[in-house]
Amino acid sequence: MVRARGVVQSPVLVGRDSFRTLIEDRLAGAAAGEGRLLFVAGEAGIGKTRLLSAVARRADASGFAVVRAAAFPDDVQSLAGLLLDLAGHLLSAREPALSELGRSLTSQVRAISGAAGDAHHRRRVLVQDLADLLVTTDPGTPVLMILEDLHWADELSLDVLGHLAGRLATRPVLVTGAYRSDELYPRLPMRDLRARLLGQRLTEELRLPRLGLAQTAAMTTALLGRPAPAQMVQAIHERSDGIPLHVEELLAAIDEDTLTPQSGAAIQAATVPDTLGDAVLSRVRHLARLTRDVASAAAVIGRSFDFDLLTVVTGSGPDEVAGALRELQDAYLVLPGADEVTFDFRHALIRDTLYADTDLPARRRLHERVARAAVDRGGGRAQHRRDARIGARLRRPDGGRLVAARRRDRPRDRRPAGGGGGTCLPDDRVVRIGAGGVRPGRALAHRGHRLRREGRAVESPALHGIAPCARPVGHRSVAGGRPDRAAGPRRRPRRPHHPDHRAVRPGLPGHGARRMDPRH
Repeated sequence: MVRARGVVQSPVLVGRDSFRTLIEDRLAGAAAGEGRLLFVAGEAGIGKTRLLSAVARRADASGFAVVRAAAFPDDVQSLAGLLLDLAGHLLSAREPALSELGRSLTSQVRAISGAAGDAHHRRRVLVQDLADLLVTTDPGTPVLMILEDLHWADELSLDVLGHLAGRLATRPVLVTGAYRSDELYPRLPMRDLRARLLGQRLTEELRLPRLGLAQTAAMTTALLGRPAPAQMVQAIHERSDGIPLHVEELLAAIDEDTLTPQSGAAIQAATVPDTLGDAVLSRVRHLARLTRDVASAAAVIGRSFDFDLLTVVTGSGPDEVAGALRELQDAYLVLPGADEVTFDFRHALIRDTLYADTDLPARRRLHERVARAAVDRGGGRAQHRRDARIGARLRRPDGGRLVAARRRDRPRDRRPAGGGGGTCLPDDRVVRIGAGGVRPGRALAHRGHRLRREGRAVESPALHGIAPCARPVGHRSVAGGRPDRAAGPRRRPRRPHHPDHRAVRPGLPGHGARRMDPRH
């Protein structure tokens, strides 16, 4: 495994061969004088930078001049921040023409002032001048320009990029721009530019998908330097949702000595790596207080949750909860589910982070509200007592220790909350709320019996005293199943869909946009 001070990085690029081939085809076109602008999109951690770095090495070996620049988090409020970063990289270029271009860009951008006159006219002239500088420079060799993190870029820099897009067709220049599709929030300049350029057919877009199970296996094998057992790969894939960075961070957070063929439980129980948890919390911190409370309640309910149950548990009005969910969708933290009343967290580690960040007293109250809501929806007294014990145990003096144990026993149930509304409580209690009442999930009961047969201690409070009473039907665990069939083979639950796996939903960025997938 390739390690450096707690960092794990795959030595190979997995699952991106077709995308790399397509970009290299565009490089060949640029070398022949047919330049273009190409967007590379995907979630944070999906591998955009790794892909473009591999392309850059190939371009450099083929005689291209490679220039890189990136926007930074506060650049959206800064004038020409991306252009200044580009100018700094051009100044150190080997080619004299590119170095001179860097000096010209620097002087032009730094000369921006609030002189009297028509502000719109001054801006228009400036954008035109900067685009002219970029497109008319001839370094005597083809150029690959890589612009990263465009979701943070300022409006002026993106205006120049937009003007440049229509003038590359006869130039030996390939401009690639990468951005995070899960941070393309409303009212960001990049969101508007993307829609306009795709609509005018002035750019192409590659959207990188999550890794499949076989690709996760290949990446895990490369990281470990040995074949990865199937149980380990399954656990890593479910926990990481096939996001390459999450695979690397999870493996970095787990002691290598514990990675055995039977280490699936250890991977499932591992705490969220702080690098990923901090990234999630930084996005949540800017949301309204009510939205954060709704997100915490949803995390207690499960990976999938329904609107009606969430409204009851939060105690807020339907309109307030709907507004909070809209804000969570705009922040790319949750997604609409299989029907109009269900929702899913975008990936498992978002839910895990929000649950761990919820204060213990609030967690107690939320668990108890879920239990009461279960009874109100048709559950009997026995079922209510089972769920109420969750909140009651959290009130014991050793509640902190129980929470730590529960985090080690965190579930990975991914079934959507369809029909009567599904919940997945963070102490391994998988329940269904509907006309049939609330019943413990079969996977939980099977796990408890297996641990006891092996003579092992059962740490999770929810595993004590539970008998199997549910059987799978499709992807759901339906209450009232026959106990004598509970230990039968388990069907794999259906994973919730994500926009990066299918056509973009109406109302979200990219609706109607031209998307390219070289695999089709």
